[in-house]
Amino acid sequence: MKVIDTTLGVDLSDPKSIESYWNDELIKALYFGPKKVSANTRDAALTSPAFAQSLARLQTLAASHSLVSCCSELMDGFVRDTGHSLGNGTLYLVLGCATTTIYTVEVEGSSVSVLCVESLGGSTQTLELYLAHEFTHFARKDLLDKDIFESCIGERLVTEGIADSYSADVVPGQTTATYCIVDESTVSWVKTHYDELETRIRTTLETTELMETLFYMFARIDFPVRTSYVFGYLAVRRYLQDQGLQTKDILGIDWRHVLCVSRGRGR
Repeated sequence: MKVIDTTLGVDLSDPKSIESYWNDELIKALYFGPKKVSANTRDAALTSPAFAQSLARLQTLAASHSLVSCCSELMDGFVRDTGHSLGNGTLYLVLGCATTTIYTVEVEGSSVSVLCVESLGGSTQTLELYLAHEFTHFARKDLLDKDIFESCIGERLVTEGIADSYSADVVPGQTTATYCIVDESTVSWVKTHYDELETRIRTTLETTELMETLFYMFARIDFPVRTSYVFGYLAVRRYLQDQGLQTKDILGIDWRHVLCVSRGRGR
């Protein structure tokens, strides 16, 4: 996998240097465009004490580690663990506005991954957790040779569930909320309303009807956002437990196997 650090040369202590970086067309294509980050969000980040703290932690991390080398070494470890090669994937390290963590986006006809380095909190363990998640996306897309994100709700649920589950395998001892990148209240809500949520989505699994409702960070809904990540994670963990398998054994599994077997038993 090719890892490209777009932040090299940026003075993280200088707002003008950061603004200049954010105005670069590549950063717009990788982050501001696909994540619909507004000018107001940019301005707010530059004056936010919390954002300044995240930059300070990032500087400390970058001073003691090469992020490119860390990413390459971690990805190589996942390849050895799963036996699945990454091929010609590309990972961009980008400085965002603390709106997201890691994701996949289409740039000039190619699917690439983007890691927002300010989200790491200065932690190599968080880096490992995020990369484990993203690694499964590369592997699953390669194994299935199809769109694993927008084809249907069922595929997306299992794809994200596998990603969060592999993160749990690689970095054990964390909370479900940490693996699914949600608040603890979201996990509690899903566990309480699991059967209700399953009933709601059951007839839409083969469609994209609820894609925005279930997966988008800024969806306008009457229940917590990103509940689907928790739902998928719980369903995958139950399936693995029942079948005596590990996450790396099901990277290319048909989503129907997981959701049919785990129906009504994800909590």
